[in-house]
Amino acid sequence: MISNEIEFNVISGSKDIRSELMTPGAPNAVMMQKLLEKSITAAIGVDRLGLYGGARFARIGDPMGFREARADPNYDVRHGRLRGDQSFHQPAVTLATHKDRLVGYAHAAGNVSGSNAAVRFLKHHGHARNYTWFREIAVDPEYQHQGIGAGLGALTLMSVDPDLRNPVSAHVITEAPAVNAFFDSLPDELKVVRDEEAGPDLGEGMEPLRVRPIVIPDSRMLFVRLNAIASGQ
Repeated sequence: MISNEIEFNVISGSKDIRSELMTPGAPNAVMMQKLLEKSITAAIGVDRLGLYGGARFARIGDPMGFREARADPNYDVRHGRLRGDQSFHQPAVTLATHKDRLVGYAHAAGNVSGSNAAVRFLKHHGHARNYTWFREIAVDPEYQHQGIGAGLGALTLMSVDPDLRNPVSAHVITEAPAVNAFFDSLPDELKVVRDEEAGPDLGEGMEPLRVRPIVIPDSRMLFVRLNAIASGQ
């Protein structure tokens, strides 16, 4: 159950996220990157961090790219980190703080794919193929198992898709035990889990990135589940 000392702040839309993260010396951007690095290091060990594809994909060590990709995920499309047939809209970042310390954050955006801009435009204004795509949910290892990740997920989901009509998608890295455990706990009829696949090519010498593509067709069900975990039910 989330402590009442944890505060959440949802930032919606590229303009507001950019204002929050791109201001010179913006503390939240620095803290977000350090928090994600800490979470990844706790999962894989410090010795692997420099060669781990997930860290490079997340732009650990690339402060400007990290901020740009959270303000607008299309930045990673333009730079080859995400497939060229993808288009993203309505990004949202949710921050969780405890006494001014950033202890968790989530990033998600609306996502459509298609062979050309016209196809993506039509999907953008529909629901069946217009997904809420979660890029990441990161919680400080010292604050895990308190429902914070679930709270971040619920608030971010509602920000991207207030009507909870769009399916939810995520590519979960194999080294994220808490996230994988959550999705594994969902009944099979409520999720679509595709075969594990390789992530993007992140350069010579990097460990290949392995991910589990997961789709939750019923976002309202997911929202209820996340809220239940966050409230300790």
